[in-house]
Parts: sequence; C-alpha cells; structure tokens
Amino acid sequence: MRLSTYSLVLLATLAATPRASADAPPMIPVQGYLTDASGAPLDGSFNIRFRVYAAPSGGVPLLEESPSVEVTRGRFVHYLGTEDALDLAIFRDATSLYLGVRVGNDPEATPLVELASIPFAAFAEYCGDARSVDGYDSASLRDFSSLTNVPSSFAPSAHAHSVGDVSGAQAQLQGACPAGSSIRAIDTAGAITCESDDDTIYTSGAGIVVNPDRSISLASSAVQAICYDTEAELHAVLGDDFAALDHTHAATSLTGSFVDLTATGTVTAGTLSAGAGAFTNGLTAASLTVVGTITAETYALSAPRQRRKFVPASEFMATSGNASLFSLVEPYRANLSTVLVDAWASAPVELPHGASISRITCYVTDFNATYDFSSLRISMNMRGVPNYTSMVSIGSSPSTSTSGNVSSVPVHWNVYHTVDALTPVYTLTFSWLGTTTAATQVGILHGCEIVYSTIAL
Repeated sequence: MRLSTYSLVLLATLAATPRASADAPPMIPVQGYLTDASGAPLDGSFNIRFRVYAAPSGGVPLLEESPSVEVTRGRFVHYLGTEDALDLAIFRDATSLYLGVRVGNDPEATPLVELASIPFAAFAEYCGDARSVDGYDSASLRDFSSLTNVPSSFAPSAHAHSVGDVSGAQAQLQGACPAGSSIRAIDTAGAITCESDDDTIYTSGAGIVVNPDRSISLASSAVQAICYDTEAELHAVLGDDFAALDHTHAATSLTGSFVDLTATGTVTAGTLSAGAGAFTNGLTAASLTVVGTITAETYALSAPRQRRKFVPASEFMATSGNASLFSLVEPYRANLSTVLVDAWASAPVELPHGASISRITCYVTDFNATYDFSSLRISMNMRGVPNYTSMVSIGSSPSTSTSGNVSSVPVHWNVYHTVDALTPVYTLTFSWLGTTTAATQVGILHGCEIVYSTIAL
C-alpha cells in the first residue's frame, strides 16, 4: 500500500497477545514495516492513527487510537487497546472487521486490511461456542419437562410431606380428657395425661369470690357507699387536708425554685429582669436560666450596644471613568493615583434595621513626598426597595488634604443617621483629588470603618 510520503506494509496476520489466563486478551497487536517514499526504512517516533471499521469502505470507526509509535529500521509493533479499553463486543457483533492506518498527515492507506481469525478469538469472551448444546437452544434448556435419566434421589419442586416427616415439632394430640377432667401433661408422642377437676373455689379477701368459671362475685355486705348531700358535709369529714378544685394561692406563698416552662403560650406574670430577678407581682429570682430556644417577636437591650463594621479596600470598585486611578493590590491595599479631577470608588454596605450610624473613618497612606492629596472625602447614599436602584444621598464628609510624606491619614465623618427597614442597603463612596496634571500614584486606601449602635441583638 502506498501513501504520498510514507510506504507502509502490514503483516498478513495480526498475532494474538499471549496470556496465562484463559480470558480473551484485551489488546490486539499490529505489526508493520514503514519506509519513506523511496523505500528506505525509517527510524524514530511517528504519529500513526489506527481505526477499525465494520465495512471495507470505512465509515464510522468502531475503534480509534492515535499513538506515537517507535519505529526501528522500519519495523514497529502497536497493541490496539493500550490507549482506551478494547471493547471485545465488536468481535461479537460484526461479521467482518477492517483495519485502517494513517501515518502523520498522509491520507489513510487503502485498501483497508481485513482482520483475520485470530482477533475474532475475542468472541470467546461471550461464550459464542455455547449458543447451543447438542442442538438445544436456550429456550429448550429452560424447559425441564424433556429431561430424562433424572436421579431418583432428586425430588420435584411440587412435592409434599406427611406430618411424620417433620422433625423437631410437637406431635398431634392423641385422645381427650373425659368430662370433669382437664389436661395435666402432654408427652412428645402427643399422649395426654388427665386429672380430675375438683371445682375448687378460690377466695381473695372478704366480700370477693372467684368462681370455677373464673368469674368474680362480690358479697353485698362487703360493699359500702357513702354519699354526701352538700359540699359542707364532705368538707366536715375531710377537714383542711383538701381544697376546692378552683382554689388559688398567693404568689408570696410559693416556695422552692421555679420549674421549667414546658407549655407554649404567653407568659403574663409580669416583667422579669435577669440578675435582679424582680417580677412585678412580687416574686423574685436571682437569674433567668433557659435550656433550649427562646422565641420572641422583639428583644431590646436596656442600653445601646456599639458595633463596628470594617469595609476593606477589596470591597471598593472604581467607576468606569476612574478605573485607571484605582488599583487593588491586596484585600487591604488599593493604590490611588491622582490627576486634577475628582476620582472615586464605591462599596456596597448592608446594615441591620434600627442601627444608628455615628461615625465613618477611612484610612489612607500618602507615600509620595512630591505630590499630595488636595482633597479626601467620604459620602454615602441609600438604596431603597423594591428594586434597590433608587439612590438618596445622606451627605458627605468635610474635605481632608495631605502635605508631604505622611504615613497615615484618617478621614473622619461624624454621621447621624438611623437605618430603617426600607433602606437596609447603602453605597459607601470614597473620593480623592490630587495636585498632579498627569496620573501619578500618590497613596493607598486601606479601607473604611463604620461605627454604629443598636438596641437589638
């Protein structure tokens, strides 16, 4: 077979891979002889594509591998199945198989090589020689009615046993006891031993009689009924040891520790202050201890709690017109360059409902001894529901400037603003202005701190 650049000769028979096991080998060796166009044998590594087709004209390949094959003095060996697992079912399902080979970028060699019988030995993986046994197909082998010479020691599946064939079970009772007698014992053979019933009457204290039929009789003389016409008559008998069903107790008469509240509902005893432990109804407790979960609609602290929220430089993003003047280096460092126009970067901030903002501080480092920040400023806008697109300004800080090489410049803004449920999302903006006409790196933004207080947990 000739190719435009190479000449390829395949051996007429594809050898089988030797294995110690009886299983079909999962690889098929292909041996060949490769020369150049002039017929000189080649040496080196070559990209050779192998395909297996079900038709001599090719079509959709059943198997394809494109390995780099080592060629020595023109000779090479490759095992189909080394790159991808070889599916032996192709030898079961195809009556004939054809091998196509392409070297490098040359077209596939023609005609295709038909695989001989040795690779089809892989069909043994599916027991192809056992499709019939002595002329019987699989359906016939499932019909046992035609079997002959069945050993007499084998029993049919639909056979029966007598009671005597069952071992380890109690034998059927033999005989019966006469009237006035009852069974006393049963032996392993089922024979019974009877005894006379003497009609014994068992008594259980005065006034109660157990009869032979296991019924109970009560003597009328043993039953006493006492009835009282009024509550006063009953109270006269019981005295002060009992109280009325709807009685009450004064809170001051309660002793011991409070018990756990196990029922759901509303506690209406009053106001409990943990620590002081004073109820409005006069009860006292040193502390309130809860095991489990307290569910409440609202919970307020007696004094506001101050909180701090730090917004790092990594949360800020410069607007499109200022992108070249804001460069994030690490989470707490963004380089700021200046020109003679304002530049700004913004970050989204979400605060809890009811929070009171009191102060915002942004931390800046001026490391340029030649140029300074002529203006540093903080501002904040609210983003309201329903779509958080409408923005309302809540103000901005006074301008701060730098002079010379300053290590740290805090920009402070005292804010007095309370967050409500309709405006939980804010946009925090930091703006800067420099003294240079060309974009020059002047300093660093580390981040901003928001101080706020809340009376809710």
